[in-house]
Formats: sequence, structure tokens, C-alpha cells
Amino acid sequence: MRAQFFSRRLSPLVGSIILCSCASQHATRPNTVPVAEQETPRTVSSSEWSPKQFAGFNRYVIEDSSTIAINNDSAHASSIQTRVVYTLTFAALADSFGLVAKPESLMMLSRKQNGRSQLDTNSVQSFSAAVSSEGRLSNIVEQTSVSCSGGIDPMATRLFELTISYPKKRIKIGEKWGDSVSMTTCRGKTPFVQHNVRSYELLELSTTTGDPTLKIRRNVSVSFIGASTDPKNHVEVAGAGSSSAILYANAVTGALVSSDGVSHSILTVTTARGSYPFSQNISTHIVKK
Repeated sequence: MRAQFFSRRLSPLVGSIILCSCASQHATRPNTVPVAEQETPRTVSSSEWSPKQFAGFNRYVIEDSSTIAINNDSAHASSIQTRVVYTLTFAALADSFGLVAKPESLMMLSRKQNGRSQLDTNSVQSFSAAVSSEGRLSNIVEQTSVSCSGGIDPMATRLFELTISYPKKRIKIGEKWGDSVSMTTCRGKTPFVQHNVRSYELLELSTTTGDPTLKIRRNVSVSFIGASTDPKNHVEVAGAGSSSAILYANAVTGALVSSDGVSHSILTVTTARGSYPFSQNISTHIVKK
């Protein structure tokens, strides 16, 4: 079968699999309480900052521009633009936070097909999670049942682009920190295991005008592997990628204000008809509304 057919048929699968966001393991849903009032702003030093999260409500717009190609062939490339509006509600717990996240709207535009689609938000799941006082996510759970055992919807991975994991100490300009996380996502009934290694660096801490702002660089390397359990339509996927982004965060609350990043991933999709190498490049802009 021609490469063009597989490019058209498998590109949506590729786009949902290649995710350079960071995630945590699936576990039990945390119990949340009503949203607390915002705490009194702290005094921020111009040379160092002490991480601390606050309860509250944030709304973000995520815009992606991606290109997917098979065999690095531009003739068989698909360009897709997506726009997602996400709301995050943080509720104070004893020494951490409960998070409820909901995608409000999703828009997709395919340049190759000259089509625009508005996805049904009624079918989009809400997610809950636990958040440490340093911003680290864990225990991501869908509010309804998932389509594969032990996994979560790929939309949940966007949470890790909207939050920042800080170290458990005061941070000085030029200081670096990092962590690694793993997750399982569902593409239909097929589970995909993804492992991410994240590194951060505090580039600037501005206290001159307006709200004090942190400028942070985040680099992520990712690997993923998955296989369908359907013997009549067996598909295997394996790949790796990397991303880099500049984040701006409110130094009073620790919340993300905006970010701009790029990612590159390569993977191989193997079916009964053969193996097909794909590549994907994504530019992402996020802004708090």
C-alpha cells in the first residue's frame, strides 16, 4: 500500500502519541476541598526565590502548530494547528493541593485538508490530581472510566505544560534542577508507556515593574513505546523526542504566565504491512487568560 495512504491514516495516531509534555503515574483520585482565598503576596528578592504554590483558578490557551511527515518526505507531510482552552482549579489541602482540570474548548485546523473542526467538549474528560507545595503533579485520574487499563487520556499530559515543578529549596539565578516521570496514556484501547526526563534553569528574576516574574528554561527528553492488544489490527509504536521551552511564571504565586517552546520527535509505526518512520515538529505557545 502506498506511503501516502499510511501517512493520511496514521498521522492522527502519530499526533496523539508524540507528546513531549511531562507526566506522572496513574493512581488514586485525591480528595479536594473548596478553593481557598489567595494568600497575601510575598516579598520577592531580586537574586533568589523560595518556591510556594497557592490555591486559586487559572485559565490558559494552548496553541500548537505541528508538521507530521513520513520518511521525512515533505510531499507526504500534514500540517495541523490546534487551540485548546484549559481551566485549572487549585484547592488547598493540609500540606498540598487538589487540582481539577477541564479542557473547555478544542479547535483543529488541517492545512492539507483545508478543514476546521470544533471538537465536542461534552466528550472531553475532566481530570483531578494532587499537587505538592513545590508544584509537582501526581495521582492523575480521569473523572470517568478510561479506555485502557492503567492509563489516562492523552489530553491529561497538557497539565504538565501548564504547571512547573520547583525544587524544595530557595532558587538563585543560574541554578538548575530536574526530575524524571513516567506515565501510561490510552490511544483507544491501546496503552502507551512514556518516560520523561526534565531539566530546569532559572534564567532571570525580575522585580522592577508589575508583578515579579521568573524566567525559566525547561528541557525535556522523552521516550515512548506501545502495542495494541487487538490481534486483528496489531500496531506497535516506538520512538523518542525532545523539547525546549522558555517559561514565564508569577514569582508571587508560582503559576505559569506564558511559555513558548518547540519539540521534535521521531517514531516508527509497525503494522502487518511493514514499518513506517514518522517525524513531528511542534511549536507551542501558551498564555494565561
